[in-house]
Amino acid sequence: MISIPGLRSRLAALAQGEGTSGAGPDAGERGGKALLGMVTDSMSEGVIAVDSAGEFLLFNAAAREVFQTGGPGVDLTDWRQRHMLFELDGKTRWLPQNSPLSRALRGETVDNLETIVRVGQRPDRILSINIRPLRDEQQRLVGGLTVFTDVTARKRAESLLVDQERVLELIATGVPLEDSLHAVVRMIESRVSDAMCSILLRNGDSLRVSVAPSLPAAFCAAIDGLPVAEGSGGCGTAAFRGKAVIVADTQTDPLVAPWREAAITFGLAACWSTPVVSAGGEVLGTFATYFPTPRAPGPDDDAMLASAVRLARVAIERALAEEALRGSEELFRSMFANAAVGIALTDGKGRFLRANAAYCAMLGYTDEELRALDFEVLTHPDDRARQMAMHKALLAGECESYAIEKRNLRKDGGTLWSRVSLSTVRRPDGSLVVCTGVAEDITVRKTAAQVLASTNRSLQVLSRCNEALIRVEDERELLLEICRVAVEVGGYRLAWVGYAREDDLRSIVPMAHAGHEDGYLAEAKLTWRDDVPQGQGPAGKTIRSGQMVVARDVMAPGSGFFWREAAVNRGLRSIICLPLRNGTRTFGLLALYSSDVHELGESETRLLGELADNLAFGIGNLHARLERNRAQEEVGRLNDELEARVKLRTAELEEANRELEAFSYSVSHDLRTPLSAIDGFSGMLEKSAGSALEGSSRHYLGRIRAGVQQMGALIDDLLSLAQVSRASMQRELVDIGAMARKVLEELHEHEPGRRLHADVQAGLVAQGDWRLLMRVVENLVGNAWKFTARQAETRIAIGTAGGGGGREIFFVRDNGAGFDMAYAEKLFGTFQRLHTADEFPGTGIGLATVHRIVTRHGGHVWAESAPAQGATFYFSLPSPASGSGETA
Repeated sequence: MISIPGLRSRLAALAQGEGTSGAGPDAGERGGKALLGMVTDSMSEGVIAVDSAGEFLLFNAAAREVFQTGGPGVDLTDWRQRHMLFELDGKTRWLPQNSPLSRALRGETVDNLETIVRVGQRPDRILSINIRPLRDEQQRLVGGLTVFTDVTARKRAESLLVDQERVLELIATGVPLEDSLHAVVRMIESRVSDAMCSILLRNGDSLRVSVAPSLPAAFCAAIDGLPVAEGSGGCGTAAFRGKAVIVADTQTDPLVAPWREAAITFGLAACWSTPVVSAGGEVLGTFATYFPTPRAPGPDDDAMLASAVRLARVAIERALAEEALRGSEELFRSMFANAAVGIALTDGKGRFLRANAAYCAMLGYTDEELRALDFEVLTHPDDRARQMAMHKALLAGECESYAIEKRNLRKDGGTLWSRVSLSTVRRPDGSLVVCTGVAEDITVRKTAAQVLASTNRSLQVLSRCNEALIRVEDERELLLEICRVAVEVGGYRLAWVGYAREDDLRSIVPMAHAGHEDGYLAEAKLTWRDDVPQGQGPAGKTIRSGQMVVARDVMAPGSGFFWREAAVNRGLRSIICLPLRNGTRTFGLLALYSSDVHELGESETRLLGELADNLAFGIGNLHARLERNRAQEEVGRLNDELEARVKLRTAELEEANRELEAFSYSVSHDLRTPLSAIDGFSGMLEKSAGSALEGSSRHYLGRIRAGVQQMGALIDDLLSLAQVSRASMQRELVDIGAMARKVLEELHEHEPGRRLHADVQAGLVAQGDWRLLMRVVENLVGNAWKFTARQAETRIAIGTAGGGGGREIFFVRDNGAGFDMAYAEKLFGTFQRLHTADEFPGTGIGLATVHRIVTRHGGHVWAESAPAQGATFYFSLPSPASGSGETA
């Protein structure tokens, strides 16, 4: 780039008419001007030069872009009339004699002269101008030069920045939100021509007008309460979408259709709406800019509106934060004043700044009195060093907080136990603002803790002794363990357990002891008689009264302690005697000795009494356990003896059954021979002499033959019953349904004329001996067939009635004669019949056989019936999956 001094010298030469080549003055001048024009047109700065006569020597491209017209051939006066120069206020116009070129022609040199240029209807521009005179080699003034830079954008940015800072100052100083937002609106309206701005704040699901200084009041009232929703005008839609909505022409954009008439009425032709969004993404409101003519935003507009929206966001968030802070401060004041615990604020030196009512009540001082003190003087001397060391670490930043239980000195001279938690509030640079202390009155708790400490050992003794009562089974070992725990855990010097005897001396016999006994129990002849001095001590009184007796000091007059010298010589100063009771009877005592005068508290008394009761209960349990063990041993012996007798009796019964079965079989077999002879000869007699026999003789012969046949059937059944009892069993899966169908077919073949309705359920399967179970089905189905002979239609059903526990229950149901359930217990006995032979034939052995077979299979058989209502026989057998063996 050409330098300004070089440019001035070249222009001075041109002003004098000097060329740059040897082609003659005219050619040199033209060449120089052309070269100079090329150079200056490439410059971003505007360059204007005139000679002393007011003729333009140079007017480069940057100057033409600003002023539109000018340059060689243009009259300077005419050019000046086509634009105006103003001071930076935009109002004060420069006089022609004070214009930059006029000053240059007067020989002035000026740097960075700033002015506003207004050319026609174009936007104003701000120029920074350097003014230089043009002089020849003799320093004669031959023209003037101005070089300028367009600083409009920078100046506007600087101006905008200044206004933004003013707005931020308003926000920072805490002016009302409306004032801050008003300043934001005015900042935009002063920079964007014809702009009318508004800021609406979100209130739930609607927008409320906050500031709109240039908009008609009636229009503001119309949009106040605008819903946040899609299609709810530019602002409502922008708030709903969370992004800017540009309505360049209100007459055509459908978003403002509901408000189009109002827009026409108030002369609003364009509306740019931008949501104000918090840092957390929440829509706080909208910033809208209205124009009287249709208009869309340009890049400069976007940047300016973005800065306005940012400022509005800062103002709104600050207002919301202040509102929340005010609420927090009010809450803090309320909590501080009404807190049930004491709260105090102190400075870095521990001086009180403020204390609430609870803290004042704890120490008995007023808030004003506390402000004249520091917490160190109110701390008990024994706790002072410990707290000050912790507080020093807190102030040094070595910890964020600390807690301490300490004693405080009250105004009335009393002592108060408190638990104090202290922390600091610091500035960002780490410097201390205030120390906060929260104090809780723990005097009651501390007092209770001290009482608890005095009984803690007794509680531990009770606990350990209870463990021993559960664990130890030997009485002497138990008593020894109790004494040892009392000494080692309870801290007693001597402990012993004694039992009261009902002998002539009514002696107390020590059973176990622990601690510093050193021959004391052997020396002291203990008794519970009330007529001798030795029985007037605590031990004798305890046995007689059944109550705890305490001698806090065996040396005290009236203690009644007979063996005091022996006790003191062994370091035994006080004694507690606890009765061991079994109901109303005191059978012994537990004696505990201390090496110094012992003050027995209420809790310790209760715990020791519980210890003695538990020990007495444990001793009773041991005695009962011993008796129970002896009884169990005796029961075991008797059980063994009884079991041996049962085995012997069972063997005898089994042998008798075997003999009986053999006898039955033998008798039945031996009877067959004479019966066969009688049956044969009677048959031959009937054939040979039947026609010669008279009626009564023929009847007698028939009765003989019928009796023989009945006796034969009875013998067959007895043999069958015997076989059932003696036969071995081969278990397998048995199809009960197939058996039933086969039996029914055979019966129906013998009586084809009988009407039969049979219902045999499918899948009737059991586990058992096929041959024996076939006998069960033959007997039960045969009985059903027999007892339904007099029915018009025989109805027989065979099925299952469920089961469980590895058993399946089957049934055979008929519509036959039935029977009275009062005689049901006779059904399964041998030779037992509920109907006469004339009614229904039979021997009375069949159901006994069924019962014997089912029982051998581990099942049961029973029946349900009513006269003339048919009968149902049930029997249970092992299910297919059970695999049960023979049980009887």
